[in-house]
Amino acid sequence: METKLPLISFVVKTQFITNNSGLRRIHQQVFTNQDILFAREKAFEYYEAAINVLEREGEIWRDEKTSKIIYKNPENYLKGISIYIRINEDVKKYDLADKENQIYLINIHFSLNEILKRHIEQGKKIEKKYFDLLKINFENKHSYILFMGRRLEEVSKKNKILGKSPKEIEFIEFKIKNRKSDIELLLESICAFANSDGGTIIIGQKSSFDNYSANENIISFEYIINRLISCIYKDFAKKIIIKAENILGCNFISIAIPKSEQNIFYNGVFFYRNNLGNVIDFDRNFH
Repeated sequence: METKLPLISFVVKTQFITNNSGLRRIHQQVFTNQDILFAREKAFEYYEAAINVLEREGEIWRDEKTSKIIYKNPENYLKGISIYIRINEDVKKYDLADKENQIYLINIHFSLNEILKRHIEQGKKIEKKYFDLLKINFENKHSYILFMGRRLEEVSKKNKILGKSPKEIEFIEFKIKNRKSDIELLLESICAFANSDGGTIIIGQKSSFDNYSANENIISFEYIINRLISCIYKDFAKKIIIKAENILGCNFISIAIPKSEQNIFYNGVFFYRNNLGNVIDFDRNFH
């Protein structure tokens, strides 16, 4: 008897959950649709969203020296956040032979060992075989093109940020224990950019843009930063654009400062921007 389900689905596994009786099971979300590539797209969106949430909550971070992915409470997870292809019926066609509910790992958010790498490699090969069997062509499917288009757009945005010179951009990590100096740098840089050709301030990422796990939820500072800038720079603040953004899993706040038609001062000091950073123009101070 044929199942009403499509031949394959996608499964995202996240963390263990415990019911009222104390029984523990791994939470999983299943994505099934007659448009299999649509189901795949939604599964990967959910997979990446789950990672982003845990990063914002400080449950996951990346070691800056080794780039190793670290889970704060690894006992709460099976193998990190993972995504699988699931076979929905018994299959014995061509060189495929699977039982109903057989799953194959195709991606995982974890520091990979050789065993996991082999599992993912095998899973991707199996996925391709099923796509070939179903005559699904990634390049010709609208949903996949949209998915890849968004990814390429994000990569382009990231590269555009990385391509800016120090004269055009300032990165501020905004750590809790160093917040006072970070705020001073933020306000000083706004002044410097406004007195030059304008520029962008990125809060929450390093200049290498490889910090995927801020130790605090920097997005919550968006409102505070907005109010702070409004108080200090008054009318000019209305021209400054402040946005919370996420590019390829990196959460940050971007602040776009236009060139000012009038001289801007911070604490009575005139700053301007060059390739070395913020510079004081002593001739214009206290005017």
